[in-house]
Amino acid sequence: MGFLDLTRPEHAYLFAFVQCDGSLKAGPGKKGALTVELAARDRQLLEDFQRIVPFHTSIRTRTRRTNYSSEHTSVTWTLHALAARRI
Repeated sequence: MGFLDLTRPEHAYLFAFVQCDGSLKAGPGKKGALTVELAARDRQLLEDFQRIVPFHTSIRTRTRRTNYSSEHTSVTWTLHALAARRI
């Protein structure tokens, strides 16, 4: 299955987590992204994902107003590599 070895616990966890909480979007041509957005307190989990995946990824922080909070800070992990998204 490419770079993911589902017999390794950390890879299996990443695969399952992305299936439940990830978002895969397509763009024109071969553009697109796999993203996971979490509360800022969970940033370490996304940094762990970044270490597991052998493709360039980014983690960005944003603060915004939501229905539940006047100032909610979240972190988003993004993977653009087409080869990884196909897997």
